[in-house]
Amino acid sequence: MTRTGWRWFRAVVAALLVVGSAAVATASSGVPASMASLAVRSGALSFTTASVSVPRSTPTLSQSSTATRTAGVGTVTDVVTVSAGTAAGTGSLTVRLWADAACTVAVGTPVTLTVAGADGVSYSAAVPTPTAAGTYFWTAAYSGDADDDPAASVCGAPGSTVVVTPGPAAALTFTTQPGGGRVGVAWAQQPVVAVRDAFGNAVATATLVSLAVTTGSGSGAGTLTCSTNPVTSVAGSATFAGCSINAAGTGYTLVASSSGLPSVTSSAFDVVAGVRFVATGPVTTTTANTNVSVAYPTGTASGDLVLLVVVTANSAATTAPTGWTALADQTAASGSDRLRLMVWWRPAAGESSVLVGLKGNPSGGSAWVVRYARPAGSGPAITAATSTVQQGTGAATASLTPAPDLTTSLPGATVISIVAVRQANPLGLATAAGFTPRTATTSTPTGGAGVALAFADRSVDAAAAAVASPTWSQSGTPGAWAWATVAFA
Repeated sequence: MTRTGWRWFRAVVAALLVVGSAAVATASSGVPASMASLAVRSGALSFTTASVSVPRSTPTLSQSSTATRTAGVGTVTDVVTVSAGTAAGTGSLTVRLWADAACTVAVGTPVTLTVAGADGVSYSAAVPTPTAAGTYFWTAAYSGDADDDPAASVCGAPGSTVVVTPGPAAALTFTTQPGGGRVGVAWAQQPVVAVRDAFGNAVATATLVSLAVTTGSGSGAGTLTCSTNPVTSVAGSATFAGCSINAAGTGYTLVASSSGLPSVTSSAFDVVAGVRFVATGPVTTTTANTNVSVAYPTGTASGDLVLLVVVTANSAATTAPTGWTALADQTAASGSDRLRLMVWWRPAAGESSVLVGLKGNPSGGSAWVVRYARPAGSGPAITAATSTVQQGTGAATASLTPAPDLTTSLPGATVISIVAVRQANPLGLATAAGFTPRTATTSTPTGGAGVALAFADRSVDAAAAAVASPTWSQSGTPGAWAWATVAFA
């Protein structure tokens, strides 16, 4: 018997049960649940029936939610329709918003609605629009009642999603801070500026963003240069490239700005002037084993990097000068000819020369001091920027590429390639590999043999895995090579 038929049947029975003062209603077991019987005995109505099992309704839930909404504006709504329940259904409906497609991250508190009719009745739940952009998902759950089973929607069911889009641009923020580095060299870490709405969502609308050095920041008052400035944002990010500052200084900051938006200032960074070549001092020569005074280049100041280079046309060792750190010592040979290259370094401390026990012997020896410097106040004291100095020798050939390459350990380093040959030959770069020639000189002590010395260097902004060496060349009759590659920052 259907639910409607049962209700009609009960109403009829209720009317028939009142038949005079002798009306009697009795129940008899064993009668099928879908059957009942009426009989009149001795003038009285007798009613016999079995218990009847009435099936429960199984409702279904359908949803129709707000399709799109701007972050933080108004409310988002889910309309839930309960179908195939009873017209007089009761109970409650719980509607909840989720931030993920698996419906595990709840947003806010659920909305609980009272059900007044579970067949074709729609119920509306609203919550404030989330402030984070993204796709959200509604779920609904009906509690059921005496006549209706519980029911629940499936996460991601049709009509249950709402897309929250970013609002208009309201703020700028540095998502990647400027890294700083060496004077005039593009920083390894370039700035990225995000365009956000009032709630921090990335704004997709293209926005023009400009960078400038914050007025008064940095001790060097440098000028900012970037590959492109201003930059148009893409997907909410303005990514800058090739940015550098042309003066050393500490505490620089950048300000990012865009029309109609508040400007924002970066974190502080430093720009250091990596050591740069200044000059090579006069050559000092001897063909005797004696102490000689080797003059510094004019203008050498305290804190400058000074390199003492000794090249002898023999294999005799030179006595290391006091207070200097050895970098390289290499002996090369071409037939019976000998060449020895020795290099030391130190920060200058106000002196103008160094006393060297030079072993000239009859073939002679030559010594120079080479000056590298950087402006005062540009960072920590000069230090070696490689854990291993690369050095070696080469046969008497027209060209030489020092190998292996040198690895730098500090950002802002200057890599210096030093070569010497056992001939008074002009030296030059056949392949620069980013190096700049700095000095090339020859020396022939009176009565001695000729030697030649050359320097070249290049800047490396970030610590590098390996810095490719240049290829050196010599003209004239080739002499044996000796070389060293060092780095300072």
